Amino acid sequence: MASERTGVFWRMAGVLPFSSYPVSKGFRQKRTVALLAFAAILLYSSLTLWNILTQGKSKVYSSILMDTFSSSSTTACTARTISVGDTLYTSPSGNFRWAVTNTTAPGGQGKSFLYGGAPLVSNITFVSLLYYFAGQSYQYEVCAEATVPTLKAITTLAPSGKPDTIVQMCANFDITRDSFPGWSTTAQGAVQNKIYGIAAFLPQLNFASGVIPQIRFPPYGQQGGPPPNDTSITPSASYDLSIWLDGIDYLPNPTPSTGTENSGFGATHPIVLRSDVPGANDSMLDIGGAFEATVEDNLTSGMVLNLNGVGGVRLQTQLLNSQIGFTEPAVWTNMRNYSLSTLNLILDIASNDVNARGLESSYLCTVTSEEWKSLPSMVAMILGNNAALFGLIFGMLVAFAGWRQDAGDRKYSNSIPPQQQWDASPTPDPSKSRSSTYLFADQQPTYSPVNTVSRPPFPQREPSWGSIPPNQQPYAFQGYGNRNEDEIPMLAPNRGYSGGGGGGGGGGGLPNPYGPRPQRR
Repeated sequence: MASERTGVFWRMAGVLPFSSYPVSKGFRQKRTVALLAFAAILLYSSLTLWNILTQGKSKVYSSILMDTFSSSSTTACTARTISVGDTLYTSPSGNFRWAVTNTTAPGGQGKSFLYGGAPLVSNITFVSLLYYFAGQSYQYEVCAEATVPTLKAITTLAPSGKPDTIVQMCANFDITRDSFPGWSTTAQGAVQNKIYGIAAFLPQLNFASGVIPQIRFPPYGQQGGPPPNDTSITPSASYDLSIWLDGIDYLPNPTPSTGTENSGFGATHPIVLRSDVPGANDSMLDIGGAFEATVEDNLTSGMVLNLNGVGGVRLQTQLLNSQIGFTEPAVWTNMRNYSLSTLNLILDIASNDVNARGLESSYLCTVTSEEWKSLPSMVAMILGNNAALFGLIFGMLVAFAGWRQDAGDRKYSNSIPPQQQWDASPTPDPSKSRSSTYLFADQQPTYSPVNTVSRPPFPQREPSWGSIPPNQQPYAFQGYGNRNEDEIPMLAPNRGYSGGGGGGGGGGGLPNPYGPRPQRR
């Protein structure tokens, strides 16, 4: 017999999972084994399918250049750094080539900013036009102030309280040296046609000397030199016409124009004076009123006719000319109005170009795609992932099936009547002889029940064995169950009678007062 597992070592080893092993017990029903086999196949197949669908693909990363900024589950782009001096078009199909002239971030002025394709919100702040009568050429410039969302984290707002980056940019075009892209042919062609219309006023620019006040000629009534003696204006002396509008905010329209409004001079926009212009307020002006309000002698806006050998003649406005007692010729008024309408066309196209549109740019983007794993990698992944979870779940199923079987056994055992649940294998008392045991009528037999249910006392019957004294009538206590043969106490042979139901070993058997003896198995 193996020694007992006692001592410090066994106490410490007892907590280890390999210090003992479970005893297996077979299932009685084939149906249980079949169900467990089916459950194992279904469980392993389900785990395999789940792992293939969720982990069967490997991610593949590739870097590409994109012309639109994208941020999605499969594409991630890096914001572009735009610096002062960079030139770019708006997207899609911008009509002007814009050059960045200044940036103001929430923390102050800067030389660059991060841009991620956000649409612009812009006001046009300046426009100018120079037309050359002699060479039938022109050049113009338009400037805008746009706001874009700041991509950096902002901890404190700028003093103005605006969290956006302000970008100042200008676009200029010189017909003698610049070319425009094919997609802007319509817009640039419309501007060009209107500018060439200024040439129609050239033959009418013929005024004798003294008609135009000398204050409109250099040095414009200022100290520094005598005015010219000859103040005549002729077509041959007229070199170019320059007109500009500054100190304004040309606001965008909610709906972009088509360019055909106002006889092709573009849609009218609300205009307000900038805060640094004297007399600025929130009043909305048209382009004529804005020019009138900013054309004072500080030359925020103006219109100048350059003469060969003389210099620029300030045409100013009809109101300012009348204030010095000069009634301007009608050609001056008509040429001014036409030139301002041409500026409005440039402003209208530019406003459409930098509002609700992004800046054309290229972005370095990372595209994430998925590819199926190779067969060896797939098999290794399935085996590794299935092992632990399959063992856990299937072990629980087997344990549940075993519990169900044991519960059924206990239920069946409890359903047997108490008188049939005697101990089938009582432990014999080694101190007593293994010979037959006799019990007399005045003695009670002893028994060991299987459970703890109390047993009623044996029935008392009157002995009826003839001449044998009542207090000496023996009973043979017969064992039950699967006791070994040598453990069954039998009647002594010299008595000649036996207890029990049927005829026993000696003579006619006496009836057993406790009922028929159960058959041994």
